[in-house]
Amino acid sequence: MLACLLPTVVCANVVLSEVQWMGTGLSTADEWLEFTYVPTGSGARSLQPLGGWYVTSVNSSHEEKTIFTFPDGSFIGSGQYAVVSNYDADHSWLAEEPDFTSTAISLPNTKLLLRLYNSGGVVMDTADDGVGVPFAGENASGTGAKRSMERAVLTGSGGIKEHWVSASTFIGLDDGAPLFGTPGYANGTGFSYDSTPPNDATNFSARLFSGTLLSTWTPSASLDVLLQEMHTNPPVGTGRIVLPATATGWSMFVSSGNTVELHLFSIDTSGHVSSGITLIVDTSEEYSPAEDPKQGSGSSAHPGVYITEVLANPIGKDDDEWIEIANLGTGSVHIAGWVLDDGNSPQAFTIPNVRMLSGAWPPRFASGFVLAAGEHVSFRKSVTALPLGNQGERISLLSGSSVIDSWEYPETAEDVSYGRKIDSPQVMQPFCMPTEGAPNTEDLLQPFIAI
Repeated sequence: MLACLLPTVVCANVVLSEVQWMGTGLSTADEWLEFTYVPTGSGARSLQPLGGWYVTSVNSSHEEKTIFTFPDGSFIGSGQYAVVSNYDADHSWLAEEPDFTSTAISLPNTKLLLRLYNSGGVVMDTADDGVGVPFAGENASGTGAKRSMERAVLTGSGGIKEHWVSASTFIGLDDGAPLFGTPGYANGTGFSYDSTPPNDATNFSARLFSGTLLSTWTPSASLDVLLQEMHTNPPVGTGRIVLPATATGWSMFVSSGNTVELHLFSIDTSGHVSSGITLIVDTSEEYSPAEDPKQGSGSSAHPGVYITEVLANPIGKDDDEWIEIANLGTGSVHIAGWVLDDGNSPQAFTIPNVRMLSGAWPPRFASGFVLAAGEHVSFRKSVTALPLGNQGERISLLSGSSVIDSWEYPETAEDVSYGRKIDSPQVMQPFCMPTEGAPNTEDLLQPFIAI
């Protein structure tokens, strides 16, 4: 008797073919439905009107609610696919614009039951049965990849579990998205693993300001970028500067009148390297902040703060390692919230908002954290928890997504620091007499003669 009360499913060529019920890593509301018109080979029309057709979902209160209605004039061709999404492509992991959007697309993660009705109110197809977890699809957490629920048998009932599978390939998604699914494409097509390099960064530009070349860019749109590399000619250090995936700027000291080549690459988690973008800069043209910058010339001028000295191998236990930064510019700079990072530890150090509580050397009782012009300040390992390798590594100073300064120090002898030459800060050298929290000097050690 109960079966008589259930909607009767009419044999139809238009079916629900894919359900992204679990959202994506971008948003739990980044959900979509895919429909396809299945060719029958029996003389069925090649174009199916969909105007007035609608999709319902049964909610947790067992109420059947309409979540989308196809607008008048909608059609789908034989063998074609139509995607209905909660978000447009710019706000989802869809690589292409969906055919339709509706903010009512909200799919339950349990007891999923969808029905497709024609304009006359007749059930044409179903997806799932409204009991327990969905038939297929994976809602992976953490670093795992989610998988959509795809129809394996298009000509059979969508209410049978065996007719659905978890997606094992991907296409039609943003590059690098940790997601398997084929929205807008035949199920099972596309790629089963990442075999393509990431997209390049864009809007690459640079300008010279007070002897500092400041480059800016928009990072790669690929979602699996692990890091960026800046290659320079003439080389800075090894000529390869490793930058965070989200970095939008980097700076270097240059000599006026030379040509500098910058090559920026994006590298994804699979080790694939983008083709790279190149910028050739004539450093004979100095940018004046009084001028309006040319379009594409970059953002604000460099703040003038640099990493000036590092002591990675102090005498005895390496507990008194330190990193020094200094304001080599002409105005005061607020550095609260800036980040010091080294290359061999997972954590970074964020400069506190209040200087008196920061552990900086030399100590100063002041509200906020402002570096005056010419001021030097150091942060010890006991404060930053950053272990500096005796064999050398890269250290970086970041403000937001901009890399303010970044360079590699080499292995040095015990109690020999390494940093910028006081009168030529673009020149790096070791210092036999470290000057923590003060300008670097080239004083020689006092001779000691034992008798």
